[in-house]
Amino acid sequence: GDGLQIFDSADCLVERCHVHHCLATAGGERVDSHGVRITHSRDVVVRGCVIDLVSGDCAQVDPDRREWDNVLIEGCRLSGAAGDPLAHPRFPAGQYTAENAVDTKCPGRGRPRITVRDCVVLGFRGPIGNAAAFNIKEACEAVIDRCTVSDSEIGLRLRGPARVRVTNSVLYDNDTHCRYEDGVP
Repeated sequence: GDGLQIFDSADCLVERCHVHHCLATAGGERVDSHGVRITHSRDVVVRGCVIDLVSGDCAQVDPDRREWDNVLIEGCRLSGAAGDPLAHPRFPAGQYTAENAVDTKCPGRGRPRITVRDCVVLGFRGPIGNAAAFNIKEACEAVIDRCTVSDSEIGLRLRGPARVRVTNSVLYDNDTHCRYEDGVP
């Protein structure tokens, strides 16, 4: 299952943790298992953490499309890179396991806010098509600041009606650095 689940909560701090080996299968197939899953929560800070070896997203906000707001991911290393020399059921040794570093889903009302800053984000090359370090979509307000994004199929996959501001960031060694979809401003 998910490494850490934050449900119906407010004013949460996750600091200096290593969340790893959230690798899930069902019926012999890979299924989503997120490092940090934030559902119907606000004022959540994930700071100074390493999140890797997940079969879903390093951070998923909000998979149930319930209301959320004011999420900060800061000073973290988010990795989907092949780094585990050991095989796990349905996950061969050295395989890229994660879908996205950060994935947003929104309730369809309001415009929740997420900020990701001072993070190293790398290694999102599958197991899905269009794997992206950042998959920012639906009606959220996102700021990505001072991040280094590399070794991914897509660095920034940005979809309208999301509003995204990317500043002071470095993208390199990605197949596609930025992919704009659905009229994202």
